[in-house]
Amino acid sequence: MKNWLRNSFLLMGCWNTSVWADTLDDGHRCLDEVNLQCAIEIQAQLLESNPTDVDVLQFSARTDFYKGDFASVVAILETLAEKGVEIEDEGGFPARATLASFQGMVESQGDGVRVRHDPGLDRILVADALDTMERARQTYDTLLGGGPEYDIVLDIFPTARRFMYASGIPPEAVRTTGVIALSKWSRLLITSPRATAGGYGWMDTAAHEYIHLVVSLRTKDKAPVWLQEGLAKYLENAWRADHGPYLSQQQQTLLAEALRTGEFVPFEKFARSMAYLDSGQEAALAYAQVATMVDFMVHEAGKEALITMLDRIRTGEQTEVVVSSLAGFQSFEDFQTGWKQFISKMELVQKQLIQDSISLDGDGGDFGDDPVLKERVDLAKYVRLGDLLMERGYHDAALIEYQKANDPEEPPSSTALARMVVCFNKQGNSNLAERTLEQALGLYPENALVLRTAAEFFEKDAQKALRYWHKAYEINPYEIDTHERLVALYTQQANDENAQKHKEMLTVLYSGGAIVPDILKNTE
Repeated sequence: MKNWLRNSFLLMGCWNTSVWADTLDDGHRCLDEVNLQCAIEIQAQLLESNPTDVDVLQFSARTDFYKGDFASVVAILETLAEKGVEIEDEGGFPARATLASFQGMVESQGDGVRVRHDPGLDRILVADALDTMERARQTYDTLLGGGPEYDIVLDIFPTARRFMYASGIPPEAVRTTGVIALSKWSRLLITSPRATAGGYGWMDTAAHEYIHLVVSLRTKDKAPVWLQEGLAKYLENAWRADHGPYLSQQQQTLLAEALRTGEFVPFEKFARSMAYLDSGQEAALAYAQVATMVDFMVHEAGKEALITMLDRIRTGEQTEVVVSSLAGFQSFEDFQTGWKQFISKMELVQKQLIQDSISLDGDGGDFGDDPVLKERVDLAKYVRLGDLLMERGYHDAALIEYQKANDPEEPPSSTALARMVVCFNKQGNSNLAERTLEQALGLYPENALVLRTAAEFFEKDAQKALRYWHKAYEINPYEIDTHERLVALYTQQANDENAQKHKEMLTVLYSGGAIVPDILKNTE
């Protein structure tokens, strides 16, 4: 629906044949090709010469929507309505819904980046959001051969519902596949980690979405979904100086299983979007497939081939032909055969598969971040009883209850495993505690509770503890004890800058977002 507004006017017979019609068409083409700067320049020209023409107004509304100026968009739509032209909100152009979703949000400015966010608790995200996007621009513009010339807009929605309204993605798709971020209309939209149970890796997610924007711009939006998603997944943590593997342990397990059975996700199932796949696991496998395809091409042709690839797609060459030839194959079928051989030699981690769905806006109750307990009320009661016993210091009895919470026919609960680590440690059984912790980290490497448990377990090793506390903070930055421990550890290391950063965030959290220190206001 990229040309929805333009097409609606064409179908209504409103297209003007005056001398500026070609310029107007060029403006729409700029937006189709994700060239916002070009569209903005044409918008200024047309508004100066034909400010009341309905075709110019609808193009201006579309351009302002891409710019993120929703109040202006709605004002233009009202003007068009007065002229007898009614345009309704829908997934391709949710203007009024987006304006409503932005009520009360404020903006912070960085170097080439604008972050719009809730003014309360989400203020603690801003410094990291700006830093992530500034580093992402430097990294991906270099790797991919260029990026936007205008300021990037990153919108962080405080609730999943507001993200859904602004993105136009149906709620059922969001909840089925866990899509809580989007690159569209030359903007980046993500859901605040506060809206998810236990948080998520929101910084890598923001970087992932920026890669989509760069690829769309560099190819005039001609790259198919599989390559878009493959590049974004393969490169999403490359902005970090210490980036690790691009596949999660779950994705590695799914890929290994697909290799064994031959049951991969067909390309046609996600030709439109990953958001419409049947489940979160199917989406995870699809991401693993396309990311390893990009990895295979880079392995055969070198990272410099990424720029060549995008340049060739931009000029109209078929993507599959470009990718295959760069990797040294005569056809895409041959490329896929080589890819399967490539991934068969990868050292893929294989863990128990955990059926999980994302918990949003309070879904899942007290155990919304635990993929087992949020579905098993019968097991959750053992953890609740264990917690009561732990509070009274009955660690042996608590351990028995936590062990009951693990069904031998299913993967163990993340919460129960974390609690068992504490119990074993209290009993003085550090070896069993460490083995249980290793199991928990293997199954749940991005679970904030498990990461905090690891940080506490290694408290006598300041560097290791700091690493786990920082990982927990990146996943869920709203836990007060996490910031308190980071302040203590950074102070111990005489790292005054980072200690002060987390002190300021604590002020926001202690006050429930009512008090914002000056240092966190400096970016506005």
